[in-house]
Amino acid sequence: MTTKSISPIVYYVVIKFANKRLEKRLSSREAIRINFGNISKNIMFRLSELEFADNLEEISPNPPPRRHKLKGMECVWGLDLSRNYRLLVQSDGENDPSKVKEITIISVEDYH
Repeated sequence: MTTKSISPIVYYVVIKFANKRLEKRLSSREAIRINFGNISKNIMFRLSELEFADNLEEISPNPPPRRHKLKGMECVWGLDLSRNYRLLVQSDGENDPSKVKEITIISVEDYH
């Protein structure tokens, strides 16, 4: 008698990019290192966290990732990369991070 191994259904956050240029800059470890220098390691950590999260709420609101909602911007969160730089992500119309299953990375910037 054979038994089937039933693996659990795994849902991860779907990651999109605001434009082709940003997608290219974040497409591989080497591209991240070339384009972002000192903050490249932190970008890779944040992308990895996003890739394996079930929803945006799983990204901690405490440092170092410090997920925080941006004032004045609908459905946009910032994730800390360094003291000044943030990875900005936007959901498709959902403000509750526990329900966000799909995000668009809109930029890597110092908005201070």
